[in-house]
Amino acid sequence: MGFLVFLFSSLTTGLALAEEPAITEEEVAIDNEMFEQTELILGAIEKIPNGIVKQGPQKTAQWLENKTGLYVTVDSEENLFFSETAPPEEGTIQALSVSGCVAAVGIALVSNGLPFSKILKVKDAIKALGGVTKAVSKIKSYYDKYRYNGFSRSDSIRKALNSASDGLAASTKSALLDFFNLTNVVANCF
Repeated sequence: MGFLVFLFSSLTTGLALAEEPAITEEEVAIDNEMFEQTELILGAIEKIPNGIVKQGPQKTAQWLENKTGLYVTVDSEENLFFSETAPPEEGTIQALSVSGCVAAVGIALVSNGLPFSKILKVKDAIKALGGVTKAVSKIKSYYDKYRYNGFSRSDSIRKALNSASDGLAASTKSALLDFFNLTNVVANCF
C-alpha cells in the first residue's frame, strides 16, 4: 500500500509539473524589454536634479523626455506617462494592433502613470537599493524566479518588488510600486 501511495504521489506531482505553463521566448523577450525600459527611466529619475522637480511636472516631463528619448506626457492629475510613440492628437483615436501592443508593453509595464508627487520617493528608493543597476538587477532576479515558478507578470513584479524593497520605508516602497503600476495594460495586451 505504501508503495502505491508513493507511486501515485510521484505521478501526480509529475503531472502537475507538466501542466504548468512554460514561458515562451516571446514572453522572455517582452520581460527583458520591460526591464531595459525600467533601467532607462529609473536611470533618468536617479539623475534628475531636485531643482527640476521643484519647477513642476511639465519641466520634469520635459527633462525626462530629453534624457530618455521617450515621449513623456502629464495628465490633469499630474501623472507622468512614458511612451515610445508620440501621443495621439486631440480628437483622434489611436488603434493599437497586437504587434503595437507587444512593442509598447515594456513602457506600459514600466509605468502606467507615475504620480509626479512620487518622483523624489522613487529617487530615494533607487538610492536605498544601491543605484539603478543594482536595483533593477535585484528586482529582475526576483521577478525571473517568480515567473519561472508559474506566476503571472503582475504577480511576479509585485512579489519581486516586495522582496527587493524589504526594509524600505512604507512610503518609499509605495512609490516604487506605483512606478511599476501594472493595471489594465497587461490584461488588454495578453
